[in-house]
Amino acid sequence: MKKYLPILAFCLFWGCKTQQISPQNQPKTSVMQSATPKFFDESLAKKIIFVGNSQIYTNSVPMMIQEIGEFENNLLNITDFSKPDYSLEDHWNDGNVQIALEKTKFDFMVAQQGSSALPESQILLKDYAKRFAENCKKNAIKMNLYMVWPMKSRFFDLENVIYSYTEAAKYTESSLSPVGLAWKKAWEIQPNLQFYSPDGLHASKKGSIMAAMVIYASLFQKKDLRFIKLEKVSWKNDVTKEEFEVFVKVIEEIMK
Repeated sequence: MKKYLPILAFCLFWGCKTQQISPQNQPKTSVMQSATPKFFDESLAKKIIFVGNSQIYTNSVPMMIQEIGEFENNLLNITDFSKPDYSLEDHWNDGNVQIALEKTKFDFMVAQQGSSALPESQILLKDYAKRFAENCKKNAIKMNLYMVWPMKSRFFDLENVIYSYTEAAKYTESSLSPVGLAWKKAWEIQPNLQFYSPDGLHASKKGSIMAAMVIYASLFQKKDLRFIKLEKVSWKNDVTKEEFEVFVKVIEEIMK
C-alpha cells in the first residue's frame, strides 16, 4: 500500500488491520488428516488457495474449514497467500498468486480484500477480482469471493459491504461466501452475538467460526451443516449449542 496515505483514510478505504503481523516469505500449505481414514487417497484432496489479508488468517479460518471437511471425509489441501493489509491490487501487482495458479491445479480460489464499502474501493474490488477471475477461468479454477464486514466504528457501512461484494461476484461470475450478510442475519436472531474482536476490525473466534462455516457451505454447496459434531471440533468451547444452531439456520437461509 502507498505509505503516504494517512492511516485513517487507509483503513476506511481498504478496511485494513490495526496491528501488523509479519507475513511469511512463502505461502502456507497444509493438509489436515487426523480424522481422515488412512486409506483415503491424498491425491484426491481438493486444493484451495486463499488470497487476501488478515481477515483470512486471523483465528486460522482456513484451518477451521479443513476441520469442517473432515466430518465428510472431504480432504482439503490449503495454500494461504494472505498477507497483512493486502488488497487484491497488491496481490495482483506482486505476481506471486498468478505464478501459483499456473504451477498448481487448484480447485478453488477464495479471494478477499477489505470492506470495500466506499465507491472507489468498490470499483477496485471489481477490477482486480475480475483480473483474478479471468486467470482462474483460464486455469479451470472456481473463484469465490469472501464477503467481509466493515469496522465496528463504521457499522453503518454493512449494507454497502454486502452490496459491494455481491455486485463484484456477479460482475466476475464468481460464487460468493456472504459472511457479512450471515453476521447480519445472525444478529437479527440473536443481537448479542459477539462477532467482532476487541480491536473492532477483525473477527472474534465466534465470528471466524461463522465465516468458516459460510465459506465451506458456499464452496461445496451445502445447505445443512448439521453433520458438524460440535462436541468434536477444536472450537467447541468458543460457541454454544444455541449459537451453533443460529449459525446453521442462517446458512440454510442464505444457501437457498
